[in-house]
Amino acid sequence: MEPDNHYLEGVTVTGRQPTYKPVAGGVSTRIENSVLSKAGTANDVIGLLAGVRKNIDGSFEVVGKGAPAVYVNNRQVHDMSELQRLQSTGIQDIAVITTPGPEHDASVGAVLKITTKKNSDDGLGLAVESTVDYAGKFNTAQQLGLDYRHGSFSLFGTLHYDFNHLRQNATTNIDTYINKLWQQTSSSKDRSINQTYFANIGMNFDFNPNHSIGAKYELTSLPRFKTDSQNLTDVVVEEKPYDKWNTQEISRQNSTAHHVNAYYVGSFGRLSVDFNADMLLGSGGGNSKVDDQSENFDDLSLNTDESFKNRLYAAKLVLAYPVWKGSLSAGSEYTGTYRRTRSSGFEGVIEASADKIIDRNTAAFFNYKADLGAINANVGLRYEHITYDFYDAGVFQRNRSKIYDNLFPTIAVNATAGNIGLWGDFHIRTIRSQYEMLNSSVRYGNRLTYLSGTPDLQPTYITSVSIGAIWNNDLQFQAGYNHYKDDIFFSFEQSGSKPEITVNRFRNEKSRNELMLLAAYAPTFGIWQPRWSAVSSTQWLDIEYLGGWMSMGGTVFHLAWGNAFTLPAGFILRIDGTWNSCGFTQNQKIKSSGYVNVSLNKEFDNGRYNILLEGNDLFHTIRDASCFYDRRTFEYRSTKDNTRQIKITFSYRFNNKSSKYKGTEAGVDEMQRL
Repeated sequence: MEPDNHYLEGVTVTGRQPTYKPVAGGVSTRIENSVLSKAGTANDVIGLLAGVRKNIDGSFEVVGKGAPAVYVNNRQVHDMSELQRLQSTGIQDIAVITTPGPEHDASVGAVLKITTKKNSDDGLGLAVESTVDYAGKFNTAQQLGLDYRHGSFSLFGTLHYDFNHLRQNATTNIDTYINKLWQQTSSSKDRSINQTYFANIGMNFDFNPNHSIGAKYELTSLPRFKTDSQNLTDVVVEEKPYDKWNTQEISRQNSTAHHVNAYYVGSFGRLSVDFNADMLLGSGGGNSKVDDQSENFDDLSLNTDESFKNRLYAAKLVLAYPVWKGSLSAGSEYTGTYRRTRSSGFEGVIEASADKIIDRNTAAFFNYKADLGAINANVGLRYEHITYDFYDAGVFQRNRSKIYDNLFPTIAVNATAGNIGLWGDFHIRTIRSQYEMLNSSVRYGNRLTYLSGTPDLQPTYITSVSIGAIWNNDLQFQAGYNHYKDDIFFSFEQSGSKPEITVNRFRNEKSRNELMLLAAYAPTFGIWQPRWSAVSSTQWLDIEYLGGWMSMGGTVFHLAWGNAFTLPAGFILRIDGTWNSCGFTQNQKIKSSGYVNVSLNKEFDNGRYNILLEGNDLFHTIRDASCFYDRRTFEYRSTKDNTRQIKITFSYRFNNKSSKYKGTEAGVDEMQRL
């Protein structure tokens, strides 16, 4: 589809609609010279891609595949705030890969590959960005980026600062059916202040076109995260008033992480070598003070302190060699993780805990990619040997420690015939719990509700099959099926000594089946470029509830309608809306929700200056509301955050460059678990 250019006031504005094309294991969307290049940041663009859903907390989900791993120029992003620092004007294309190859960790269900625009000019590059928004209170983000390039040598660095106010109002109803019916009705208000610093510095050197080395250091610091919470709870037993509580909590958290990556990329004749080594050191903690006032019983004053320490070492080697009509690659990856957590508990209410986890993952893999003209095929296999050791108060826990040996195959095929692109894939992957979900410490909610980790939680194994088609570069269809073994559910268990106390934790569900369908259309009508997408997710599931079985089968729909208008004088106006239907997912029934966003973008001096004005969730309709069903407990929870926002971003770029850094990093998925 040809670009639709308008020459106004000496400025060239390109208003081409993004186009789709099949790639190995997924679909690529062209961003450069399209209206999506004016969306703001990489974070904004990703939320507009077909089949990608942006959650209320800002995280992303590829429908039917879970949270994706994100790569920028083949380098995996482990700090998702980096997407907020990458401007959409610098992006060339984004591929949504729903069948990652075996070179990826088996826990990766989907990959977003962002490719930035190329710029090889020598000299100094500068990028400055300043953002201010109002969402109940003022927030700000400031960033300075410097790049220097001279011949084969490049040096880069970034400084970034965030200051945010977070607000959340919630309503919770909990019914617990034991010897008597216990009912809780509560309303809560959380107010948080969050400060984050990020800095990195790195270098890259090309000895010649065949050999490159590089290294970088990153610092992420959360010196201040303070939350003030107030919770009012009414408790009724067998429809008779039992008690009322006014619970106030002040919590403070802080953390620091140091990350170092070094790499070598080279070739010896037809053999290519890619080696990465990584180290991550992190620590942090916090404290909480809880004042719990009761109408009918003694008041409680509780204090707790928590701390954690992480250490990770990882290395990855990939060798590739051309074979027949393609390339055969093989390699190995090792990740060693140490994590220690301690909690003082709440004296007289919750016991102290001290956990230690040592996790070692050794993987070997191969992958063959064949180019057969109109057909491309990708076949691979990954083997992982994992040793997971769990210690409680320094004592090795044999029953909670595990050894895993697994094979994860991958098959993906895509073909092109005229205006039609087709693809199909099959793979097996796993979901491993976040380390926070595995510790044994217990946190206080109120006198009847605690939150705990599950040290013996097992990984989930997912078998996936999907097919898809693209017609005329702007219309696509997808269908996929997932079978989940030992799926991880949010659950409710009764305390052994006091069954009226519910402990919220995670558990494994034996199996779950899911069907995903997607249709997306992105045409162009003059200055108007609409974007329509519809996604449905249907599950088949029966769960144990109140001594019997309850059907949780059903379909959830996600609809999106985006509109971009190329206006005179180089302005780009966007009006975007989404809607999620009610329906079942895992053991919860979610309520419907939607939002409308508006933005106006204007570039000056051939893109050197840019101003973006945004109005997000204009009608304040985003909410996270759902009903949970599990064994003896029903819970309804509805939260509303300060998502209605007015935001303005000013950016300046001088001789801006795409990074030549070739490090792909090792053990990044393990870093995200930490």
